[in-house]
Amino acid sequence: MNNQTIVKFLSQLRKLNVQVSSNGEKLRCQAPEGVLTPALSQQIAERKPEILEYLQQVRQEEHQNLPAISVIPRDENLPLSFAQERLWFINQLEGSTVAYNSPGVLRISGNLNLNALQQALSDIVRRHEVLRTSFQTVNGTPIQVIDPKATLNLKIVDLQEIEVKERET
Repeated sequence: MNNQTIVKFLSQLRKLNVQVSSNGEKLRCQAPEGVLTPALSQQIAERKPEILEYLQQVRQEEHQNLPAISVIPRDENLPLSFAQERLWFINQLEGSTVAYNSPGVLRISGNLNLNALQQALSDIVRRHEVLRTSFQTVNGTPIQVIDPKATLNLKIVDLQEIEVKERET
């Protein structure tokens, strides 16, 4: 495969607003109406193996160039990220506030398996440290504290016995 020629061909397609993508051995083309003429479609079909190989090569190179995410040791104090530091600073100025909370109410109709809901949400909290993280100050420096066993307790309000009109308000 001559990368220069395939790059040139794909550049020409891009100028025509033809978007080319791959999924395994399938090649997808999206283009404005009338752009994919029979001749251009034939060219793309003839060059399909070459295009797929090039797209796979580009994907592999992108993957190889990604820096590895390093694991921070949990046996020492964890510093705050810049975003966390900003929130901590605002909290120091204004005191505890719910300004950054996102309250919500969920209306569920039909049967609900409360145990399954509790388990699913608990699993999400268990998998995502950010949902178990709080800030503490040690020697004047804010740090992250990740609760290893945070529990999630749902507040369930059963409105079935209340009249429909009163439930809706």
